Amino acid sequence: MLPGFNSNIKRGGRIFHVQTEDMGEKWSQVASHLFLDGAILTSQKTSYKDLLELDAATRQNRLLVMMRASHREMVRRLSSGEFDARAGLEAATRPDDAVAADTEANQSEVALSASTATDADLPSPEELAERIASLLTEALPGPPVAARLRERLGLET
Repeated sequence: MLPGFNSNIKRGGRIFHVQTEDMGEKWSQVASHLFLDGAILTSQKTSYKDLLELDAATRQNRLLVMMRASHREMVRRLSSGEFDARAGLEAATRPDDAVAADTEANQSEVALSASTATDADLPSPEELAERIASLLTEALPGPPVAARLRERLGLET
């Protein structure tokens, strides 16, 4: 089971939480949930039973691609206003700049799914660890935390 993704997104003066997780091989699903005030507004689940036949490293890489795409798709749906009525937001609410920028910058990656990814599309485990470390260190406070994370992942500090 892979660790998931969590994002807090401000829209229309409210804080939404997007959570994406691997439900484990027993269920063979990636689930993305959109929360508001602790309640689930919507969920989307994607099966990855077809990945179970692959070797562990390839399966893990493709699953990570699938999880990232699912998470970004939920963020895109939120930023498009799809859930505004259900959340009690005015129809004219516009996405916050950060969400819009993130959605635009990553739009091409959303289209990449486990069914279309090839081994050539996937990063090596080392590249993947480096990317994850880079993303996490941007969000973590201060150099000491970043250094500890890089050390634990076996990357140069």
